[in-house]
Amino acid sequence: MKHLMLNAKAPAGKMAMELMLFCLLLLLSFFLVKPVYANNLHDHLRRLSASELAPAVHENSGIKAPGIHGQTLNKKAFDYSGGSDKPLVLMFADSLCPLPHFPNCQQEIAEFNRLARKYADKLDWLQVVKGYYVDEAHVKRYIERFAITAPSIWDRKNKIFTDYQVFANPYVVVINRRGEIVFRKDDFSAELESQLLTLLN
Repeated sequence: MKHLMLNAKAPAGKMAMELMLFCLLLLLSFFLVKPVYANNLHDHLRRLSASELAPAVHENSGIKAPGIHGQTLNKKAFDYSGGSDKPLVLMFADSLCPLPHFPNCQQEIAEFNRLARKYADKLDWLQVVKGYYVDEAHVKRYIERFAITAPSIWDRKNKIFTDYQVFANPYVVVINRRGEIVFRKDDFSAELESQLLTLLN
């Protein structure tokens, strides 16, 4: 009788072990996926709320632009402390483009490239590349793939993104000669050139 009771308990013990193993794997997958999901969800929610932010980002509010101090991928120092002989155009981008949560990113980057070449002598240009989930080699391949000629900084710790409160990309920020932000927007290709012409006139 005792022997039969032990045999009856064996399947239950095995099932409990399998259940514990499944829970452990589920917990591990949650911690591995959570950072990627949280970042992508945050970008997506910011994009969804763009219509609510539109009045604020289009105002010529005269807010001073944060300084930018870093090294481009060509190993040249880039120092901006607010104010310059030329206006500065920043594009914040992600080297993972194209992905579904970056709609139209290819078109936006192409327009930035076109304008950077067209107004190379009248404006200063800088691309800031997001630092999450990539290494320097990946960022360089992205620059080659899109034939980006503007100086580019790989924002390893996402400091510049944070300083400028940029949560969507591609995203453009235009700064006048006095160091004031006069235009900032994602989905910018239809408006950027007219904004630049207004600034230059």
